[in-house]
Amino acid sequence: MDAYQVTEADLAEKTASERVSDLIKFEADRARRLLDDGAPLVGTLRGTARLAVAGYVAGGRAALVSIAAAGYDVLSATPTPAHRRVATELLRAVVTGR
Repeated sequence: MDAYQVTEADLAEKTASERVSDLIKFEADRARRLLDDGAPLVGTLRGTARLAVAGYVAGGRAALVSIAAAGYDVLSATPTPAHRRVATELLRAVVTGR
């Protein structure tokens, strides 16, 4: 927050300022890298464990798409991924193992 000059008061606003949006974009990009780095774990698993971890990866990826589509403004409304997007990401993770 310090690097983007964002305060707790900024996070209590009804909409995200440019600084807040920039911070959220930074954190979303970081989360995407972490998900992508961990996604190969899916390929090492079988059965319900594979589905569970693939579901986690898919949900995270779908949420990040929704956050980006909202212009990284997570204050004015909660970005919610479409069920179809989650299903697509889940299928991708299970099939590719990533």
